[in-house]
Amino acid sequence: MNIRVETRDPTSKPTEPLEPKPDRTPQIVSMLSGEVPAKQEKPIPVLPRIMGDIQKDEIWNRPPPPKTITDKVGIATSHLAEKYGNTPSQPFTGDGRRLLNQAKSKVLTPEQEKALTPQGIWVALFPYVSQFLQSPVGWPFRQEFRRRIAAVVLGKPYGDVGIIVDAVDALARFSVCSLKEDIYGNVQKDIPEIIKLLTKSITGLEAMRSSFGVHWTDVEGKKESPETDVVMAALRRGLGDVLAAFGDYFDDMKMKRADVRAAREAVIGPQAQREEMRETRKGK
Repeated sequence: MNIRVETRDPTSKPTEPLEPKPDRTPQIVSMLSGEVPAKQEKPIPVLPRIMGDIQKDEIWNRPPPPKTITDKVGIATSHLAEKYGNTPSQPFTGDGRRLLNQAKSKVLTPEQEKALTPQGIWVALFPYVSQFLQSPVGWPFRQEFRRRIAAVVLGKPYGDVGIIVDAVDALARFSVCSLKEDIYGNVQKDIPEIIKLLTKSITGLEAMRSSFGVHWTDVEGKKESPETDVVMAALRRGLGDVLAAFGDYFDDMKMKRADVRAAREAVIGPQAQREEMRETRKGK
């Protein structure tokens, strides 16, 4: 049997407990193996919150009734502000309106009352506005017919007549030249659609120009548009060339006579049609 005998010196002090040292074995192993210990990332500071969590209750339900005096005072103040902040639909009652009409009839004559209406004020100011628009200073404020219809036909802000005219001429000449150069007839399959497209463009442009009104700021009131005339002439010239080149082959291409007649009328134009009808009536 082992007997442990402890000898204590009455004068000796008790030994203080030793603090445990951290285990450095993993670090020593990683250093011997060549691994670099991972650095501990510092926590990213988070901004303080300025409001609470998002409300997850039903937002369409009525809010709970106020419990504290501060909430009651706040609700009463908001109701008072809404009441006096909104303009009532009828500021005068029946008696108040009647008294106001009586006062107006005694102070103002019927002509003066008519002059104070919005229409009367506009009639009084229109000569001055018209004079301003006719001056060189008022030119930028005019919405002239030519500029407005050019923006619609040519596109804005950078419309170019030459691009449209070149495209129409290229399409028409390509179609006409295909009659001799396209020996397989690939282009001739699309000739009816090209004729319909040009016809629709001409008729649509004519209808839009006739219904395009003059703005009140256009003091001259001239319904002239040279740009639209150039585009219209290019469309009619191109359609006329296609009709003249393929006129003998409409039956083979299975074109309807109504489409051919509409295309020829579009090439002639409404004014030429009226003159032709007048000559026909005179001959009869």
